[in-house]
Amino acid sequence: MTVPWRAVAMVTAEVSRDFDAMMQVPASEFEAAFSGVTPPSEHYFDTRPDDRTTFFADIHRGLERYDGFVRDNLSWLGTWDIDLADVLSPVELHYGGTDAMSPAAHGEWLAAHLPAAELVIHPDAGHGDICFGLAEHLLGTLE
Repeated sequence: MTVPWRAVAMVTAEVSRDFDAMMQVPASEFEAAFSGVTPPSEHYFDTRPDDRTTFFADIHRGLERYDGFVRDNLSWLGTWDIDLADVLSPVELHYGGTDAMSPAAHGEWLAAHLPAAELVIHPDAGHGDICFGLAEHLLGTLE
């Protein structure tokens, strides 16, 4: 994907605005600070305190640089550097019905554009339920 530098600057400024202050708090306070931007529908870590601690430590490390976060966000704004119709391998898509970060409508769109896609919408699942709760299942589908 060709990324215009003006868009990179704009998204970087927004990410900086949203996360710079949060990154200045001590690591021990980061979880509470980051939880303030978490959608209220997210409950995956409520019963997994050890996983929650690991997750927030990883997020804190990941936000030390914004370049990956910015690229992810820019990928939503423009054309992709692949044609989804060319993806002929089977694709298993899982989306949570209560996911505010990656709504099921995104999966419906992808399924409509991928020739060999299977879409599963988990009605009561949030973002964490899909990203973390299905990790073993999804990794098990790889050959």
